[in-house]
Amino acid sequence: MRNLITKLGMMVIVLLLSSSFIYAQMQLSGPGAKLPANHELTRVLYEQIELDASGWASQDFEAAYDIYDCSGADDFIVPAGETWNIQTVLAYGTDGTYPTFNVLFYNDVGGVPNSTAFASFMGLSASNNAGTFTINLPAGGQTLTDGHYWIAIQDAAPFGAYGQWFWTANTSVNNTIAHWRCPLDGFGNGATTWTPTSTVFGETKDFAFTLQGESYVEFGTGTSYGGYPSYYGPWGNYWENCHTQLLYLASELGSGKEITELAWNFERASSSSLSNVYITIKETSITEFSTGSYFDMTGGTQVFYSSSFVPNNGGTGWSKIDIDDFIYTGTQNLVIDVLWGDNGYWTSSYNRTYKTNTGDTRLLIGYADSETPPNYDNYSSYVDNMRFYFKPAQAPGNLEGYVFNGDGLTIAGATIGIENVGITTSGPDGYYFLGPIPSGEQEASAGKAGYNTVTDIVNIPIGGTAYKDWILTQPTMFISPTFHDVTLNPNEYYTTQTGILNTGDGPLDWMAEIQYPVTDHPKYGDGNVQINYGTVQDPNAINRSAANDEVIMNGNRDVGDIISQFNSPLSMAWGIAHDGQNLWITDPTGLPTTISEVDPETGALTGNTISCAFGGSWFGDMTSDGTYLWGVNVGGDNAIYKIDIASGSVEDIITGDFSSISQRGLGYDVANDEFYVGGWNSNMIWRTDGSGATISSISFQSVSGLEWHPQGGPDQEGSLWVVENTPADLITEIDP
Repeated sequence: MRNLITKLGMMVIVLLLSSSFIYAQMQLSGPGAKLPANHELTRVLYEQIELDASGWASQDFEAAYDIYDCSGADDFIVPAGETWNIQTVLAYGTDGTYPTFNVLFYNDVGGVPNSTAFASFMGLSASNNAGTFTINLPAGGQTLTDGHYWIAIQDAAPFGAYGQWFWTANTSVNNTIAHWRCPLDGFGNGATTWTPTSTVFGETKDFAFTLQGESYVEFGTGTSYGGYPSYYGPWGNYWENCHTQLLYLASELGSGKEITELAWNFERASSSSLSNVYITIKETSITEFSTGSYFDMTGGTQVFYSSSFVPNNGGTGWSKIDIDDFIYTGTQNLVIDVLWGDNGYWTSSYNRTYKTNTGDTRLLIGYADSETPPNYDNYSSYVDNMRFYFKPAQAPGNLEGYVFNGDGLTIAGATIGIENVGITTSGPDGYYFLGPIPSGEQEASAGKAGYNTVTDIVNIPIGGTAYKDWILTQPTMFISPTFHDVTLNPNEYYTTQTGILNTGDGPLDWMAEIQYPVTDHPKYGDGNVQINYGTVQDPNAINRSAANDEVIMNGNRDVGDIISQFNSPLSMAWGIAHDGQNLWITDPTGLPTTISEVDPETGALTGNTISCAFGGSWFGDMTSDGTYLWGVNVGGDNAIYKIDIASGSVEDIITGDFSSISQRGLGYDVANDEFYVGGWNSNMIWRTDGSGATISSISFQSVSGLEWHPQGGPDQEGSLWVVENTPADLITEIDP
């Protein structure tokens, strides 16, 4: 016998079935539904899950008990300009075996559900996880454009076999308060039409539910593929290759969002694959393309690449492409650049996509039989109909709790934070509150000086508050001896021991640093900045990315990592040096006797120049310590010139064995006052002292550039980087 207790006074109908008493009720108090541990928010369109301990009846009883048929309904809003395709509904309610559910959708009529549903999905199978019922809609789901809607969820399993189900209440009200009705008034409360839950149950609460599926913004309603040349792009594989740029306006895309997929609508389809397909996206302020050249995609984000790709899987209609998620700000317009090539002449049949005439130049296209990539060919006001699939923005939540030490005592002044979100500190009682925080899984950390920092993943509910207590352990370190002060001559070694003991309740992380004498280099600081390249299991691996091996320690820099990049402002950049603030470059063709200063952040010339008319053909490779520039004079005396950056005056002219012929590359070991100079005329590298006297030399082919790295090499004792003017254009690090 199910003994269900109601908090409301009401008429209870007692039914006698198979010698067992069954009580039909409107409301249940007691344990409510629980969120399963693996609850995911990645496909959520809408959610309200501040679960209450009570629930209200919402059930489609079998024919014998139709008098009790009742339904709850709650509302949600599809934002302006968006389209939702609802595929799954999560209903939170009485935990138990309830195998089938009804899901109905209603239009809003003045803040009340319409009397008749516009979409009804009856008798759908459901799976249960701790009171969370997952109900998948039939194939195709339910597509809704922007507007105000209501959803009703009913248990449809026979009451006599499975008992009564109660839809869990949501503690807060979102949008309009939930409604409830029992058309035949079996519970005798008069709510035969949609009635607010506050009136029926005396509680100002909603129902708890989640909608999952896909959301997208759709542009264009055109029903043609446009005239020449628009139908060639972006997937028109009539020609050998194609390069298309499409422009969409912020007013068409709506607010900021995380775009996850792009979709095109195909009027004509080909099963042929396209080669080397790239899709790049860039935000811009332009409202139409300028004709005559492609839009500059420098700084854009490549979101897709495939060496062989069939864009529509050989079928017509809408076809989605899964891209690397792109964060769109919502404030600028969007350029989509599609490039592919080497497809072979004339592919039949070929693709065409539906387009809309915007009246502005919103499509640029290149097509050809032989060029890769094609040059700009033509433009059009017809732009592709598009769907931009995205993750909907969710209401932020909060995080609260207490911070304790290993003995269970609260810690004041601890820092709790989430990177790129915010930080807070615990109060005198150890309590903290952090918000607002984007909903979903977040990596949070807590720490305080003298304690070990703790990091954990917390799930922030949409519009709710997550609770998290932190326990910070504290190491206690004893070290003996505490100081080593040793002076070593070159090639001398020193071995010693240091004892370290941890008596605290947490792990102890420590590091030792050997402090070398500080070298006074203007703009560079004390010279103790360390670059850690990381290590892999295979000690013979060239670098982390090429090792294809287990990474033992992730360094802060990998060999070959691009830190920043810009196009040279000169026609042919050759020599380059960094003075600690700006770059200095030379140009053998455009400005052979001028050294130009460049801002490394923007790549623009600052306007500052230094004359290097030293009787040579041009000025080659350079190096700097922040105060001076050293560079090789290509031709003339073939010397190394030392130039004061501030005044531009020549401070020294250095010659030696190397200056019998012009050299191209130059590196300078500031700490030891030694030069490395070489070039392809001699196919040699000389190591000299500050006066130019040869210390040693080696044979090395086709040298075009040299650079000394004071912490390079396997022992971080210094290495020389060599650039080769060869077909392979190798850059090699060598041990001096």
